[in-house]
Amino acid sequence: MDPEDVTLVMPCYNTAGTLPAALNAVTRLDPQPSTILCVDDGSTDGTKSIIESYDGVRLVEHEENQGLGTTLNTALSRTETPLFAKVDADVVVPSDWLARILDAYAESGATLVQGRFIEQETTAADRWRSKYPSPRFEQHSRRNKALNGATILAGVDALRDIGGYDERYKRAFDDIDVMERLMEAGYDVYYAPSVRSTHIRTDTWREVLRTEWAYHNDPQYGGTR
Repeated sequence: MDPEDVTLVMPCYNTAGTLPAALNAVTRLDPQPSTILCVDDGSTDGTKSIIESYDGVRLVEHEENQGLGTTLNTALSRTETPLFAKVDADVVVPSDWLARILDAYAESGATLVQGRFIEQETTAADRWRSKYPSPRFEQHSRRNKALNGATILAGVDALRDIGGYDERYKRAFDDIDVMERLMEAGYDVYYAPSVRSTHIRTDTWREVLRTEWAYHNDPQYGGTR
C-alpha cells in the first residue's frame, strides 16, 4: 500500500486548543496521505475556522453535535481510498508517522494497526493519567494489546464489513469496540510500538477524575460494559 491509498481522518469537537498543533503535524507528514479529512461535529469554539485556515484539508460539518461514533462513520462514508487512518485532534504525530504505520501495516498483515501513545506529562494530573489510563486498554484485546486508538491505520473494507463505528459511543470507547468487533469477525489487530504519537491534552485533577468516573459509569464512554 502507498500513501495515495490513505485517507487521514481527524474527528473534531471543540478542539480549538489542540487542533492547530495536531493539524500542523499531519500537514507536514512526509509522505502525505491522499486526503486529510476533518469532520467538525458541531463545534462552538472556533474549530471550524481553524480547519478552514489550512490549505489542502477537507472539511465536513455536522450542524449539531452527534458524537464520536457518528463522526467517524461520516468520515468512513466519505473515504474513497482503501485505507482509513485516524489521528485524534489532541495528538501530535512525527513527520514520518505515515511511512512508519504503512510499513507496520504491510509487515504485520493485520487489518488494523495502532501506534504507541505517549502522554505529555505537563501536570501532576497528566502524570497520573499516564500511569493509570482509562479505560485499561490491555484488558480488551485477545490477540495484541489494544493500547489506544488515538492513531490507527485500518482497511476500509473491513471497517465497513463490521458495520463501521458504534454510534452509541459519543465520547470514547469507540476504538476498543471497533477493535473487539474486528477480532470477533476474524480480523487481526496489531500494536506497533515504533509508531509513536504524543497526547498534548493537559488536564486538571477535576477533569481527570470526571473522565475516570465516566469510563466506569457513562454509557457514552463505554462505562456500562
